[in-house]
Amino acid sequence: MKTSVAARKAASVRARESLVLVLSVVVLFAYAVPSFAATTVALKSAHVGASSLAFDNQTDDGGLSDPVVWHFVLNGLDHGTTAGTLSVTFSSGLTKSVTGRVVGNGSTQHFYVGTPGHDVVSSASAVVGSVGVGQLVLSHVSWDANAEDPQDPEDPEDPEDPEDPEDPEDPQDPEDPEDPEDPEDPEDPEDPEDPEDPEDPEDPFLPFTPTDDDEEPYLPYTGGELDLVLFSAALATAGGVVLRVRLSKLDAA
Repeated sequence: MKTSVAARKAASVRARESLVLVLSVVVLFAYAVPSFAATTVALKSAHVGASSLAFDNQTDDGGLSDPVVWHFVLNGLDHGTTAGTLSVTFSSGLTKSVTGRVVGNGSTQHFYVGTPGHDVVSSASAVVGSVGVGQLVLSHVSWDANAEDPQDPEDPEDPEDPEDPEDPEDPQDPEDPEDPEDPEDPEDPEDPEDPEDPEDPEDPFLPFTPTDDDEEPYLPYTGGELDLVLFSAALATAGGVVLRVRLSKLDAA
């Protein structure tokens, strides 16, 4: 009987020790997980593509001296969360990583990122050791509106090209000398007048030579005879034609 009671007491003690050990492990695990778990939180989608020229501009620059300072905030973390890391990529190709600043009990962290000039956020994410997380947002930007952007200095004006020197004027060609006037041809001397032909001497007077009375006087041909012959022939021809016509009429009757 005594042995049974002792055994039960020993078993009860072992059970209590086991329970204490289990509870200790659970408590230790509950505190150890937030310290070792790494959680990645992406930037709120509404703030992706934010431009420093158009976003809310405030004076809080976190003590940075960069021309443009971007202020990000991550909230909703577990109490006691240590400082996390934020990585940001800009549209210019610039990438920056900064360590967060823990505020209060560690449930909120602030991140300040400086850039040499105005830019646009392409993407951003924070890595923290917290199981519970809230939102990563862009709170505001800080830059001096009166200062010129050091990243985009004005291009110096190109020096004006020197004016081309004017071409020297071509010397005027000397005027051709006037051709000397041709000398006037000397007047032809007047031809001497041809001497007058001497007058032909008058034919000498020829004395009348008498002819023999017995010879017939010579009658020169005047052409009248031929005309008379032709007229007679035409008249005869016309008479024959008239006669033939009358005979034809008589035969017809």
